[in-house]
Amino acid sequence: MENPRQESGAVQTEQYDFIPDLPPASPDDPELAGKDCVEAEYSFTGDDIREGLKAFQKAAIYKKYMIYTGILIVVFVIYLINFTQGEQFLPGVLAVLSLAVIGMLWYFPRQHIKRTAEATDANPGMIFRMTVYEDCVRISDQASSFLLHYVKEITRTLETENLFLICVGKERIFLLPKRYLEPEQQEKIRGMLTAAMGDKHTKSI
Repeated sequence: MENPRQESGAVQTEQYDFIPDLPPASPDDPELAGKDCVEAEYSFTGDDIREGLKAFQKAAIYKKYMIYTGILIVVFVIYLINFTQGEQFLPGVLAVLSLAVIGMLWYFPRQHIKRTAEATDANPGMIFRMTVYEDCVRISDQASSFLLHYVKEITRTLETENLFLICVGKERIFLLPKRYLEPEQQEKIRGMLTAAMGDKHTKSI
């Protein structure tokens, strides 16, 4: 079962054997001195995982998967026509394999969400801290701390009904549940993310 709470609460978007390290931050990093920020201590649940990963998949991979699915449907139709017009066995097998690949393409992301959410619910109570600045985000727990800059390490940000999401590459997301924020804090974070990320910030609430 996946461990969704490595690296100060980072959630893997898929099951990877290896992902790049994050840049560490020191508690007294001079880059952050005197900067305006919003800070929150938070945890997250399996429901947060489900909402966050579904939002990420919709924003980041569904378009790609739709293209792959369309190509595989065309391949399936070609092989099916070849099979029905003759007695060859191979086109029929390849047609079935095309459908199987389509099924796996959509099945495994859903299974990853299910397993990661279950792992989160089985290990509740971990507390993280996120500090959102105008040009970066700092995320930490008792063991580690990371400083992530917009556009550089942070490649996409998302907002759902209940979450802010900080996406680092294709491999990780950090979830900040809105229930830990006052309305004015939510509005301030929203403004920072919109200003910093431009069209790389997606709001779906």
